[in-house]
Amino acid sequence: MEINISIDDDTLSEDELKKLMQCIREIEQNKPERHMNIWIVSPERTVEDAKALISSIKPELPYVRVIGLEKKTK
Repeated sequence: MEINISIDDDTLSEDELKKLMQCIREIEQNKPERHMNIWIVSPERTVEDAKALISSIKPELPYVRVIGLEKKTK
């Protein structure tokens, strides 16, 4: 099964994004053999913001990758 959710930039507060991620994690935990992938693109947040948000999700996520891209300045 594949489910994609698209939300426009800046329409979720930090708290709303955290609640969304926490709910997904709790649903995943209902069935221990289940594995879900979460892909979030949030250009308005820094890598540090993303890591702080991810570390607030409980139980801790077993696999985490945060990729930060910066625009080149000339």
